[in-house]
Amino acid sequence: MKFMLMGLEEQGEWERLPLMLGQSTDAVTLRMKGGKSVMTDGPFATTNEVLAGFDLIDFASRDEALAFARRGSAHDGHVTEIRPVQESWWAYHGPGAGDGQRFMIVIVSNEAALARRSQAETDRVVAHHEQIGMEYSAQKGMVRGEPLCFSSARLRPSAEALTLRMRRGEPLASDGPFAETKEVVGGFFIIDAASVGEAVAWGRKLAEVGGETVEIRPVQSMWSIYHG
Repeated sequence: MKFMLMGLEEQGEWERLPLMLGQSTDAVTLRMKGGKSVMTDGPFATTNEVLAGFDLIDFASRDEALAFARRGSAHDGHVTEIRPVQESWWAYHGPGAGDGQRFMIVIVSNEAALARRSQAETDRVVAHHEQIGMEYSAQKGMVRGEPLCFSSARLRPSAEALTLRMRRGEPLASDGPFAETKEVVGGFFIIDAASVGEAVAWGRKLAEVGGETVEIRPVQSMWSIYHG
């Protein structure tokens, strides 16, 4: 089973730690209001703990994921949220984008609203995201012949998360997501784009159905290992 290990850092850590994502001040957030997307600068949540990067790993159990995360929690203040992954998929073509050309589109969900959705509505939103993924891959790779990286994951509910916080050199575990907020990370997409504007345009397409909030953030670095 796949688990997503999200690394959170306090705002003061940004300048001294090598992170997978760019600084949260470089983020752009789109919120759907009245059927239109409203764009603001900055991350989706105003909190002193913000998403710094993630690992997406196959583990035999949550206990194995927890044991792995304990080894990676190195300094006080570091937070790791461990969440089961509902599903994931990816596409790759060419050598990949240059510096500053890879973006993470974070899908932010209001879980109370999600709980009121019918299964048919949920299936419609998921199908829309898959359609946008195929449209992106076809345009970039097949029509324009450009390098592309496209990967995505849909997460299980945050109630199934486990959070580790480093305190005095010891990882303290608690059930639930890293932040008590009505908006939580529900999944993500990673894309190659020529500019922030292009990444925002794909974020708008993803948010058209379902009314999600999306955060678009430059990716600092990325690597993957696959076997099987």
